[in-house]
Amino acid sequence: MIEVAELWTDANMQGIAGILDIQNVPTCCLNFVGTFVDSISSIEVFGGFTCAFFTDPGCQGSMLTMQSGTYIANLQGTAWQDSISSASCDPA
Repeated sequence: MIEVAELWTDANMQGIAGILDIQNVPTCCLNFVGTFVDSISSIEVFGGFTCAFFTDPGCQGSMLTMQSGTYIANLQGTAWQDSISSASCDPA
C-alpha cells in the first residue's frame, strides 16, 4: 500500500484520523466509507502526490484539488466542510 494523504474528522488535524492509501498509482476513484463519509474537516496530501476530493461518491460533484505536500487545517466555513465522499490521487 502507498500512503497518499491523511484525513481528520475535526479541524486542526484533530478527531478521528484516517490514512488514504492505494495499491496502485495512478488510481481510479476511491469512495470513502463509514466514519469518513461527509465528515472530513482537515486534510494533508503527502509529498509526491496530487489528490482531488469530491462531494459525491464515484468522484462526482464539486472537486477540491490539493497539490503535493499541502494541507488544509480547517475546512470550516467552506463548501468542503463535512461534504467530501470520494477521492482520486496521482503522482505529482
